[in-house]
Amino acid sequence: MYTVDSASLPDSAASARKITLPATSTCIFDTSTYKFTTTILREYDSTISFLWDDTTKEAIIKVDKSDTIRLHVGGCNHFVYSVVYTTKGSLFDKDALLVDKTKWLAKTFFREGFDTKYVDCITKKQYDIDKSEAGIKYLTLTNKDSAIDKKVYEPVNFEIDGNRTKISLHAYKNTP
Repeated sequence: MYTVDSASLPDSAASARKITLPATSTCIFDTSTYKFTTTILREYDSTISFLWDDTTKEAIIKVDKSDTIRLHVGGCNHFVYSVVYTTKGSLFDKDALLVDKTKWLAKTFFREGFDTKYVDCITKKQYDIDKSEAGIKYLTLTNKDSAIDKKVYEPVNFEIDGNRTKISLHAYKNTP
């Protein structure tokens, strides 16, 4: 916050001792996470129901009886697309299903070229899956072009979380 002393104000404002102005933001992106997230959800399904977690700035969507999606779009210094899909634990060993679901998640909930890059790389099989850790696998795109488009494509995590399988997909850009 900035404070202005009344001595620097015209006589009409002399009765005011101090005026407090909001500090300017140091964010390089519009931080309206709710707006960006819900816009994408409404494009997907105009009647979709969701819960908003104000702490994590995520929409939580019940997909069917057992699956959920957590979606976050926006940010301050990084504009992030983040989606976490939680489903049956038995799907962890079905790589083809996990990859197809990843493709659908990117196509449905990402924008600004992140959607098309993930879909294109998955369609062309330009990715590797690292299975070196128990209970977690990583899908990494092998054709990122991040030097060209200044975008970061995080490895997709497939992990066992209790008796559930989680697919975590995150990508972001650093410049508007």
